[in-house]
Amino acid sequence: MKLLAGLGLSAMVAYSNTEEVQAVLRRGLDIAARLGAAYPVLRFLGPLHLVACRASDFRGSLAAAERCAEVADQIADPSVAVMANSMLASAYHILGNPKTSQRHCEAALRDAPSLSRMQLVYLGVDHRNRALCVSARNLWVLGYGDQALEAANFTIEENQGQRAPGHVGHRVLDRSGFHLGR
Repeated sequence: MKLLAGLGLSAMVAYSNTEEVQAVLRRGLDIAARLGAAYPVLRFLGPLHLVACRASDFRGSLAAAERCAEVADQIADPSVAVMANSMLASAYHILGNPKTSQRHCEAALRDAPSLSRMQLVYLGVDHRNRALCVSARNLWVLGYGDQALEAANFTIEENQGQRAPGHVGHRVLDRSGFHLGR
């Protein structure tokens, strides 16, 4: 199971979002589910959600997020609730439902402050940070331009000292649309 997780993540980075990557991740997910191992299930659901988003399989991304929410309901771990709400927020956003997406962003952000940064980063994804970015975009789409710009600036400022400056670069690119629309 751990080898499949490593292979799936490595293949996702090396080969992008191919069917082979999805097949490896699904195989690992099936094994983890048969064993009833909640955390390993999450180890596969997160990447499956990302692969689906990147491959424009938006229904697939929602299915992975909904399954993550089911796991979060079964295990009372606040970091998993943040992960599930962040994934749901992203899925609903790309499906064109910004109001539902924003509710999930707010839930993720409400639960996240009590958690350490390490608890929020699961397999390379800071779900709190992701919820902040999606929230800024939702606010923009919903017509709250000033709040959207404030949220985008907050996200960038909060990430200034992080070790992965590329993530901050993506935030700047995301925010640039807010400035163009003003």
